[in-house]
Amino acid sequence: MTPNRFDVDKYYYPKAPLLPALLYALCYFLFYYLVRTLIYRCAYIYFLSANAGNIEAAAEMYYESANMIAFLSGIIILAFLAVFFSFRKKKLSQAFYLNKTRASTALICFFTGIFLNFMTTLIISYLPESLLESYSDASSGAMQGHTVWYIFAAVIMAPILEEVIFRAMMLSRISTATGNVIAIILSSVIFGVVHGHIVWSTYAFVLGAFLGTVFVRTRSVKASIITHFGFNLVSLLSYIDIESMPQTYQMLYQTLLSLCYSLSVPISIAFIIILFHETADTSSRMPVGFNEE
Repeated sequence: MTPNRFDVDKYYYPKAPLLPALLYALCYFLFYYLVRTLIYRCAYIYFLSANAGNIEAAAEMYYESANMIAFLSGIIILAFLAVFFSFRKKKLSQAFYLNKTRASTALICFFTGIFLNFMTTLIISYLPESLLESYSDASSGAMQGHTVWYIFAAVIMAPILEEVIFRAMMLSRISTATGNVIAIILSSVIFGVVHGHIVWSTYAFVLGAFLGTVFVRTRSVKASIITHFGFNLVSLLSYIDIESMPQTYQMLYQTLLSLCYSLSVPISIAFIIILFHETADTSSRMPVGFNEE
C-alpha cells in the first residue's frame, strides 16, 4: 500500500489491531534477546570448561572475548532473520527496509551521528561524580579485549543489528497500529532499557528516538544505520594513545577535540535541521509499517 493512497496532509491513524502489532514487535525483540543471551551463556560455559571450572579464569576470558561474541551473535541473528524471510518468500530489501538513500542524506546522517556523540559526552561530563564513576567503570568494561573486535562489534555490527531489530522490525510493526510517533517512543524505551546502566539507558532512549525519526523520514534503515555508525565511531577516540604522539601532534589533537566538544551543540542542531530539510516528505507522516504491503 503506497503513501499516495492516503490523505497524508492529515495525521493518519491506521486500523491495524494494536495487540497483534505489539506481539509481532515483541517476538522480534525476544528472538534477538534470547538468541544473544543463549550465545553468551554457551560461551561462558565453554570458557568455564576450558579452564577446568576456574570461575575467575573463565570470567577473565569471557570479558576479554565479549566483543568477539557480540559480533558473532549479530551474524547469527541476522542470518536467522534472512532465512526466516526467505522461507516467507519476502525480499530482504523489503523486510529490512533497505530502501535507497541519497548520498547527500547518508553524508549528513554520518556527520550528525558523530557530533551527537560529542554533544552526548559533553552533557554527560556535567553529571554528578558518583554517577560518572559508575558510568566510566561500565564503559571500560565494555571496551575490554582486542581493539579489532571492538570495531567489529560496537562500531560495525551494533549499528546494523540494532537498527534492523529496533527500527526495521519493531518500530515498523508498532507503527501500523499506533502511528509513527508512539512507535518511535515505544521502540526507543525498549532500546534504552536493554542498555542497562542508567546513563546508557537515558541517552540510548534519546538517541533511539532520533534514529527512529531518521528511519521514519527516510523510510530506510540504511540512513539510521549510518547515523548510528557515526555515533559509535567516535568511541574509537578512547583507543588513541596520545602519549605516544609527538608533542606538536598532541597539542593539535587536543585542540581539535576541544573544538569538537565545545561546538558540538550548535553543529549537531545545524546538521539535524539540514537533515530534516533534506528528508522533508509528506510520506514520512504515513506509518512506516505500511511499506510492507
